[in-house]
Amino acid sequence: MGMLLTCLKVAIEGLSFGSVCFNGLPSVVQDQTYHAFADQRTMFGLHNFWNVVSNLPFFLVAVFGLREFHLKEGFTEKWERVAFGVLLAAIAAVGAGSIYYHLCPDDTHLFWDRLPMTLVFMTVMACIISDRLSKQTDCLLWLLLVGFGGASVLYWRFCGSLLPYGCVQFGAMILIPALLLLPGRCGDTSAMWGLAGFYLLAKVLEIYDPLIGHYLSTGGHPWKHLSAAVAAWFFVQGAYRRSADSSKV
Repeated sequence: MGMLLTCLKVAIEGLSFGSVCFNGLPSVVQDQTYHAFADQRTMFGLHNFWNVVSNLPFFLVAVFGLREFHLKEGFTEKWERVAFGVLLAAIAAVGAGSIYYHLCPDDTHLFWDRLPMTLVFMTVMACIISDRLSKQTDCLLWLLLVGFGGASVLYWRFCGSLLPYGCVQFGAMILIPALLLLPGRCGDTSAMWGLAGFYLLAKVLEIYDPLIGHYLSTGGHPWKHLSAAVAAWFFVQGAYRRSADSSKV
């Protein structure tokens, strides 16, 4: 990982990414109290036990999504199958990255937690935009969104500001419900609303982790992981249901 980070840092510095794109904008640094979770107990030899094991549902969601590939007619474009495969890999990577981070919470480990999360955010965003707007530039849009999402985390890691990453995460939280209000090719949007609702719940559980810790020994963060995994399941289930209907047609 160290060599990979070095290569990425050289690429960022070579492109002067920070000075070109975000020069003059306020810097938002990572609050170090973020790493102090309400529940830090060590159980069965694992530090932050519940914050670690609560990531296992992400792997289950990724495995559940694999059945999508058995539907040959489920994807009208080749890039859609690729994007869905990247999404499933990113969901599994979210679980792995979060486990890696919670075993030793600090900014360096947090990078590997946030990087795959941006792939999930941006792929979901591209799919919803594709369903609501034109399909002519879908592949390019997906690549641009994924590229910006990854660059936002790299910018935070090497330039110290969370501003671009905040735009990615909270922008997705605002835009996804707004896009769902628009008519789309898929009439049933219940799965997408489930995605938006459970992800919003995940953010609330994350923010109020210390407060929840006064009432539950686990705090709110492990439940945040579970809620986020349920949000991912809603999206994968919605995609599967839609592809199954397409294959029947």
